[in-house]
Amino acid sequence: MNNYAHSDSTLRDAEILHGRKSKYRILGDAVKRGGFSEVYKAIDEGEQGGLVAVKLIDLNSKKIKRREHEKRIKSECEIHKRLENCPRVIRFVECFDFNKTNQDMFCIVLEWAEKGDLKDYLRQKGQPGLAEPEVSRLVSQIVDGVQFFQKNNLVHRDFKLQNILLDKDNNVKITDFGLATKLSSRQVVVLNWAGETGAPAG
Repeated sequence: MNNYAHSDSTLRDAEILHGRKSKYRILGDAVKRGGFSEVYKAIDEGEQGGLVAVKLIDLNSKKIKRREHEKRIKSECEIHKRLENCPRVIRFVECFDFNKTNQDMFCIVLEWAEKGDLKDYLRQKGQPGLAEPEVSRLVSQIVDGVQFFQKNNLVHRDFKLQNILLDKDNNVKITDFGLATKLSSRQVVVLNWAGETGAPAG
C-alpha cells in the first residue's frame, strides 16, 4: 500500500492494540483515510506473525447515526467472514472494540496487501500501461472473485479500483465490504430471471 501519511492520525507509531486473538504494533501514520476510517500497517505480534492492515473505524462520527453505523460494521464483518475460502478476497483476521481518549472505535484486522490498490498500481505504471498478459490475468482473477460472490448470493455494491488490492505477487485481493449485502431468495430468483430474459431487474 502506498503511504499517505497524516500528522493527525488517531494512532501513533509503535502503539500496541490488543485484539481478541493477538496484539498489533502500529507502523507509522495512517496509510489511507476514508470518510469514517483510517488504515494502518501493523505487525501481528502473536503466534501468526507477519504484517497486517488495521482498519480503525470511528463510531462517534457525526456523518452517520451510531446505530446505523454499528449495524453496517457488523454486517461487513459477517459477510467478510463468509468469504474466507475465496483466494480473491483479502483475508479477514479478527475484529474488536477499541477505546482511546473517550473515543469509541472499532478495529478490523486484515491481511496486508503489499502492492496497494489497483488504482495506484495503474498510476505508477503510467504509459503505455500494463502488458496484455498481465491485464488478462488480473481481469480473470477479478471475475473469479465476482463469481464467488454470486455463488454465495452476495453483492459488493462498492466495486472500484480502490477496493481491488494486490498482494506481493500481484494477485487480486478484493476488500471493503461495508456496503455489501446478502440477497434474499426472492431477489436471487428475480436477478436470475432478468439475466435469462434480458428484462430489467428493478
